[in-house]
Amino acid sequence: SIGLSNLNTGGATTAAADGFFWPGQGASQSGAVPTQICNGGTNSGASCTVASQCPGGTCGLGLAQFTIETWFNRQGTGVTMSTGTGGIPAFVPLVTKGTGQADGSNVDENYLFGINTAGNVIAADFEEGASGASPGLNHPVSGVTPISNNTWYHAAATYDGTTWRLHLNGSLEATLVVGQPPRSDSIQHAGLATALNSTGSPGGYFDGLIDEARIWSGARTQQEILANI
Repeated sequence: SIGLSNLNTGGATTAAADGFFWPGQGASQSGAVPTQICNGGTNSGASCTVASQCPGGTCGLGLAQFTIETWFNRQGTGVTMSTGTGGIPAFVPLVTKGTGQADGSNVDENYLFGINTAGNVIAADFEEGASGASPGLNHPVSGVTPISNNTWYHAAATYDGTTWRLHLNGSLEATLVVGQPPRSDSIQHAGLATALNSTGSPGGYFDGLIDEARIWSGARTQQEILANI
């Protein structure tokens, strides 16, 4: 089962999903996140399904700065996908907002967090937004610690508008200075254990268990991540 809650903690809006199982078989078992969040405005932090529920703000999980975190237990290979040209060719999704659909438009991905099967390490990617130097360009980053099957891990990825940071079990795995904006106005859908394009079609599947997945509207520090494990 999947439960979704929307919280506002310390000024950072989160979407959280708890107790999600994904067997990694078949597009009919889509991992779409069922609700979204008011970003800004008088209802900031409240759940929403349409823009009118967010006066003075926007409805969605589109973010220019963010933290993505989750517990996961990989139990099989899953199905890989590409995050796009110049991205990660063989990627297993965990928590996502978009997929490699097109370049240079609002069907670019906002953020992808999962496993790079070249080394079986945690990884993340986003496509550059319209105001960036190279709209549509991918900015992938990968960790260094191989992921073992049937083992629980806590993983987090943060982007503060300048630098990617990956954390595994609270330890810093990798950093990458990008200095460009993500495609935060992407109309592609958010997903768990798969990646969804603008029409909701899935690509890539994680085979295993996901728990306590969160998307924060801000880059959390290592200390904040450790405190939340």
